[in-house]
Amino acid sequence: MEGLEEIGKRGYEKQLWGAYDEAIAIYTNAIRKYPNDARLYNNRCLCYLELKDYKKAMEDAEHMILMFPTNKKSYYRKAEILNKLKKFKEAEEYFRQVLNLDPLCEDARAQAIEAQVSQICKDLKFSRKQGLQALNYTGNVEDARKALITGSLEARLKELEDIIYVSDDEDGPTVILNSLKEYDPLQDPSNPYHSVSLWVGCISKGVSESFLTNLFSKYGRVKSVRIMSDSDKPLGYAFINFHDSDGPGKAMKNLQGAMVEGQKLYIKYPDNVKIAAATRNSRFK
Repeated sequence: MEGLEEIGKRGYEKQLWGAYDEAIAIYTNAIRKYPNDARLYNNRCLCYLELKDYKKAMEDAEHMILMFPTNKKSYYRKAEILNKLKKFKEAEEYFRQVLNLDPLCEDARAQAIEAQVSQICKDLKFSRKQGLQALNYTGNVEDARKALITGSLEARLKELEDIIYVSDDEDGPTVILNSLKEYDPLQDPSNPYHSVSLWVGCISKGVSESFLTNLFSKYGRVKSVRIMSDSDKPLGYAFINFHDSDGPGKAMKNLQGAMVEGQKLYIKYPDNVKIAAATRNSRFK
């Protein structure tokens, strides 16, 4: 007698070959026998998505949320369907539900950002790249749309394009040119990684830790500040550690490119907050 794993693998093979109707029939029969297995609903939902049957796909996704509220794929599927239906704000909300369950799900994080960009560019004659730039600059959809409409983004990018900063690579601080013209989550004021720390480059020799503490404390409670410098380098860098994740994004938005002791600050989140999390959403497992 064929068990759940064998049935699931058989359906998944049909799915991989693009025989979605056959896969759906297999999953549907399996659901009658194993009604409490989330994988069956998840894979059937994917098949409906491929067939653009969004009504039936949504029925499966909502059933998954009801039956399996702690399964991140339940929310991911609904977010995907909402994206297809161009309901980008709702899609973003459900991708963030995934992140609430799994903060390291890079796929959901990237999709949430794409949903924001779609909201920004909706009904406006701006490209995806411009939408990303606006989101990076402002940190939220509403302000990004305003920045594009008023033209304030273009002026700000021109102001920032000549910023230089000191890199914290393994070989020690190095001066590097940065244009801020491509989206980088480490430079996103919305703080997608929920970092409690900032890395700040272009720190002049005369800048003290107490000065930076006072400067960054305007945007959140600062826990500690540590300046790193090399006698052979003209500029140093600093780590600003906050008590919570609200302060770093606010500080980045307001202080990026700020002039301090003759140097424009370059701010990002530390590299170690970007943890790659491989997420495979379509396997039968």
